[in-house]
Amino acid sequence: MKALKINEETGDIEMEDGVPTWVDGNDELIQEVRSVVKTNIEEWFLDPGFGTDHNSMVGKDVTEDDITQAIEEAMEQVERVEGIRNITVNMDRSDRELSVYFYILVNGEELPVDGVIENA
Repeated sequence: MKALKINEETGDIEMEDGVPTWVDGNDELIQEVRSVVKTNIEEWFLDPGFGTDHNSMVGKDVTEDDITQAIEEAMEQVERVEGIRNITVNMDRSDRELSVYFYILVNGEELPVDGVIENA
């Protein structure tokens, strides 16, 4: 598939000389996965079921298992993802940061999804 390329830091469509740039293949799939994880469920008015339940990933009583479950449930929305492997959760409670790293399984190949970060 092919999609407009989104800047990971700003969330803006990337442009080159005033023309939108495109992303395809595995890069497009990883961009879709990151979009699902970074979007809070019920945040997007066109599809309230799109995204990840961020409420289950924030707060002082949240465990790594809670975060892992939220990521696994979110990945069910991405049809091309056959599975998810090796979820690593890094919680820095003092700075209120959460980093999640994992691999998605696509056509028997594992693709890394790096550092999806949320403020917790």
